[in-house]
Amino acid sequence: MNHLDPSRDTHWEDERRETMTKRVLWKLDFHVLPAFALMWLTNFMDRTNIGNARIAGLQIDLHLRGNEFNIGLAAFFTIYILVEIPSNWVLKKVGPSRWLPFLVIIWGIVATLTGLIESFGGLVAVRLVLGASEGGLLPGIILYMSTIYKPHEFQQRVGIFYATSSLSGAFGGLLASAILKMDGLGNLAGWRWIFILEGIATCMVGLLSAAILPRSLETARFLTEEERIFVVNCLRFVDANRPVAIAPAQESSLTSKDDAEKATDEASQPSMPSVVPDDGYERFEWIEVIRGLTEIQAWLIGFAYFGILVCLYSLSLFL
Repeated sequence: MNHLDPSRDTHWEDERRETMTKRVLWKLDFHVLPAFALMWLTNFMDRTNIGNARIAGLQIDLHLRGNEFNIGLAAFFTIYILVEIPSNWVLKKVGPSRWLPFLVIIWGIVATLTGLIESFGGLVAVRLVLGASEGGLLPGIILYMSTIYKPHEFQQRVGIFYATSSLSGAFGGLLASAILKMDGLGNLAGWRWIFILEGIATCMVGLLSAAILPRSLETARFLTEEERIFVVNCLRFVDANRPVAIAPAQESSLTSKDDAEKATDEASQPSMPSVVPDDGYERFEWIEVIRGLTEIQAWLIGFAYFGILVCLYSLSLFL
C-alpha cells in the first residue's frame, strides 16, 4: 500500500500558496496602486499649487492685505482635519470605489473654479470646499488598502503610493512655470491657468479611478474565482499564524486507495467559504478608539509627522 509523504505534500501546498500569493499581489498592485498614486499626486499638487500662484501674482490680483493669504491657507487645513473621520463613515456606507473617485472629481472641479476667484472671500470659500473634499482621501485610501492587503503587505504599499507626493514637489514647480507662459490667453492671468489646467487633470484622474478601482475583492473583475476565494480567506477567514489552503482548480484523478480515503475525509470537513459580497470592515467598537488614543506609539508618530509637515508646507506654500 502506498502512503503519501506528509512533508512532501506540505511543501507542495506551500509552493502553491506562495505562487498564488505572488500572482494575486501582482494583480492588486497593477490595478490599485497606480490609481492611488495618481489620486495622491493630484491631491498634493492641488493643495500646494497656490504657492506657485502666489508667486505668479495671485496675491496682487486679489488685493490681499496683511495675513489674508495666510487665513486662506489656514481655512483649508481647518476643515481638512475635521472631515477625515466623517468621510470614512461615508466611505463604509457608499463604498471606496465610488466615494474616493467622487472626492477627487469634486476637488478637481473646485480647483478649476479657483482660477476664477476675484476676492479674498472667494479664496476662503474655495479653500474651505477644497479642504472638505481632499480631507477624506488619505484616510479613505488607508482604510481601503487595509481591507485588501495583509499588514506586512500593507506597509510597503502605503510607502509606495505616498512617495508620489515627492513627485509633486519635483515637477509641480516646473509644470507651473510652463503653464505661466499662457499668461494673457483668454484674458486670464497665468496663475489662473495653473488652477484651471491642473484641476481639469484632477477630474480626469477621478474618472479613471472610478473605472479602475474594484468595489471589493469579491467583485474584482481582474481576479479569477479561485484567486478571489484565496485572497478572501487570507484576509478574513484564516488566522494569521495558520497557512491558507488553496482550493485546487483541476486536480488529477485519484490513483490510489489512500488518495480516495483522503478525498473522502476532506469532503466530510466544512468547505471553504464561498465568495459572498461583504464590506470587509471590522465592527466599530469604542474600546478600539480608546486603545488608539492611549497608544503612546501613535502619539509619537503623530508628533514626528507634525514636524515633517511643518517643514514641508512651509516650503511649498510660503516660499
